[in-house]
Amino acid sequence: MYAFCDQPVRHLDSGSRFVLHAMRVWVGAVQNKSCPPRALMIAMPQRELVPVIGDLHRMMLLLHSHGSTPMPFGELKHPAITEGEALMLSLWALIAADETERSRSLIEALVSETAAAPMQAAMVRATACLSAVGLAPVGRLAVRSASGAWE
Repeated sequence: MYAFCDQPVRHLDSGSRFVLHAMRVWVGAVQNKSCPPRALMIAMPQRELVPVIGDLHRMMLLLHSHGSTPMPFGELKHPAITEGEALMLSLWALIAADETERSRSLIEALVSETAAAPMQAAMVRATACLSAVGLAPVGRLAVRSASGAWE
């Protein structure tokens, strides 16, 4: 989580930027009292990503309705990663790395017991679909070291 918190969004890999954008779109739609799946559909016009919408919506709905603590998300164009977003990006990266036990432990800390398994299943399905189109949310930060090399 600390690898992401307060970091610039532009340093995320494309898959993590995608899920961050999708989560922010979902939160914005709820705040505007509009339909989150519709907002997600508009935000991702690529046909190969349409199957991800249901799982993203399900995951965010479970987090929203069964969450153990408020999860602050930034505005759509916010340039830095918030604390809540950092936690979720860490979770996405664990799932992309197939870290089942670690991801399950984190999910259980975030949502009620009844929501944990459905949330993990939705994220696993979404990650598989994203990975298939080259958007695995692995979370690597693309930052330059002091020597100028990319890490």
